[in-house]
Amino acid sequence: MRVLRHPAVWVVPAGVLLVLALLDFNDALYLDLIDFDPQTEDQQWDWSRYREVMRNTSGVLCGHVLVLVAGAMLARRHPPALAAGLAVVSGAVTGAAVVGTARWLGEERPLVGADGQVLWAPDRVVEGPHYWALLVAFPLYALIGAAIGRLRLPRTSGGWAMLVLLAVLGWLAVMLAGLTERGRIVYPEVFLWAFPPLAGATSIGQSSLSSTSGDWGAAAAIALVGGLIGWAVLLHVAAWWRSRSSPRRYGEQQR
Repeated sequence: MRVLRHPAVWVVPAGVLLVLALLDFNDALYLDLIDFDPQTEDQQWDWSRYREVMRNTSGVLCGHVLVLVAGAMLARRHPPALAAGLAVVSGAVTGAAVVGTARWLGEERPLVGADGQVLWAPDRVVEGPHYWALLVAFPLYALIGAAIGRLRLPRTSGGWAMLVLLAVLGWLAVMLAGLTERGRIVYPEVFLWAFPPLAGATSIGQSSLSSTSGDWGAAAAIALVGGLIGWAVLLHVAAWWRSRSSPRRYGEQQR
């Protein structure tokens, strides 16, 4: 039973449970965030397109946070090289499980109007979500978590509580901003590279476009992967530099 408490083990089923828990929530995002009363044929088409994209990416953004936390926990248990390797592998497996489950449960369905006319069908989709970027993001987030776990963080409960609160509020803000960004982005593109959660949410939000405007999240998907690589390198270099000045005895940190 002890092995089940290892971050590299529990993170995979936890990711699948996130998909199951958020599937119905994602179903209602269009009505909650975009248009609470779609009536015309175009609005109905738009609603169905957005709903299917959200269902097919259920749990993905939360899964990114999950593997980041698991990566940080791995860094507290193992030496740097082993923690980084476990983080990448477990992150990749979790990403495959999350995206695979979301796509299986959220398969696209046609929408038929009251008169029997098909208002929306999968073959009318212009572009799909950039799953390749969302998948690659999982091991990269886990690798970033492994670097964060090696850095000196607040040791008091108050410091941890404030850090977690700020992180959660910031993540929610950028996630909502990205999921509702369905045209050409109104903020500088550099923001996508600097804030990977914003890039991930924007790539999903823009891929739900039912018109030919925008790039359906292609630029955001590239920024997501590029930004994560940059942050991973920066944070691991910072962690390495910290370890040189105050080396840690990782064996004493194991629980």
